[in-house]
Formats: sequence, structure tokens, C-alpha cells
Amino acid sequence: MPDSPKQVFLLNVGNTNAEYAIAHNGNIGEVNCIPTKELDLSLIPSDIPVAAACVVPSFMEKLKSVNNSVFEVKPGISCGIDFSGFDISTMGADRLANLIYLAETGPSPALCIDFGTAVTFEALGPGKEFKGGVILPGRMLQRKALNDFTAMIPYVNFYHDIPEIGNGTVDSVRVGVDRGIIGSVKEIVERIRNLFPEESLRIVAAGGDAEFFLKYISGLEAAGNNCTLYGINKAWEYYINES
Repeated sequence: MPDSPKQVFLLNVGNTNAEYAIAHNGNIGEVNCIPTKELDLSLIPSDIPVAAACVVPSFMEKLKSVNNSVFEVKPGISCGIDFSGFDISTMGADRLANLIYLAETGPSPALCIDFGTAVTFEALGPGKEFKGGVILPGRMLQRKALNDFTAMIPYVNFYHDIPEIGNGTVDSVRVGVDRGIIGSVKEIVERIRNLFPEESLRIVAAGGDAEFFLKYISGLEAAGNNCTLYGINKAWEYYINES
């Protein structure tokens, strides 16, 4: 078996933002975050291996055209999780990486909620078996939909506070979207909690909008800014150890 590389460049490409870092012997260094539209191949080193999770197929195609040795997190890779009974052929790479994070970092049953462009839920059973997932539009996407599909509702910026009721259109959107999505997340969490009636459910909050939800929903564990990158790194380690 070849020696594992000491360094690997980790890349997580989301619909809105991309984050990247270099891992040294499994330890993730400084995490950088930029808008995905500004992600350029010149940022990616050519002298160390690259491991990537990407939900933007056009970028992954471009990346592989210049570096065909990129390790891609995708359904079917070895990761120590039991997916029996589930069709994960279309599971996003970020969702898979988040599940690997859950499996490698703490007790289960566990739930990872990634608050990004979409809000995704991944449930892991006590034996590291996948229990299913949920996807709903995030705060930005809901705001954009209201703006795109109505004639008079503006796009409303993010705020960390929420009015009790709207005084004008902007505040009405803030109440409707922000309180609505908080309620949706709580309802989904309770439904998933019911899958494990005899056990304590660990709930991890990840993603760029996690800070907002940590303020309004109790019982969430902050994953920090390297949850998905951690999962990518562990997937890479599985791959190297099997090579």
C-alpha cells in the first residue's frame, strides 16, 4: 500500500459559495470562502492531490479537464456508512460529506442540518446506517422566489432579528420567511427525532446561514466552518487507504 500523501487540497463547491483548505496529516488548515461564481482554477494547486465535493456539475467538468486525478466525493465511494434500502444515486456530494462528518465525529443517532442555499437534513442511525434526508429552500432562496415570481415584492436582505409581525412589505417578508423556516426546521427535527424514540439525537448545524438558526433553535451543536471539508477529507482517507 502506498504511503498516504501528507497534504491534500480540499474543495467544497456549493451553489452560492465555495470553501477550500489544505489538510496536513488529517488536520484542516485555514478555511477560505468565496462566492462560487468567483472560483477560479488558478486557486487550486497542481503539486498536491485534490479532493472535492461539488454540486455544480459544470465546474467539476472544468476541474477534471485540467486535473483528471481529482478525487470526487460522490455516491458509491467507500465511507463506512450503510446505505442499504436507499437510492442515493442523486445524493449531492455535500450531503454525503456531511454524513461522513457525522459518522466520524461523535455519537449517533445524529442529524446534520446544513443551512445554505437549500437547507438539507441527513439522519444517521446508531449503527452508522443512513436513515434518510430532507431538503427545503433556504432563506435566500425563499426571498429570491418571492422577488422573482411577484411584481411588487422586493428582494429582502438578511437580518438577525425578526419582527413579531410585519409593518410594511419588507418586514412582512422577514416574518413570513424567517419565522416560517424556523418553524419548518423544528417540525422536521421532531419528525426525525421520532425515528429514535429511545435514544438521544445529536443535532449538528452547518453551513453559511447556521448562525441565524443557532440563535433561534435550541439543542443545535455548531459544527463550525469545516464540517463538509472534514467529510471530504475523511472520504479521501478512505480512498487512499484502499488504494
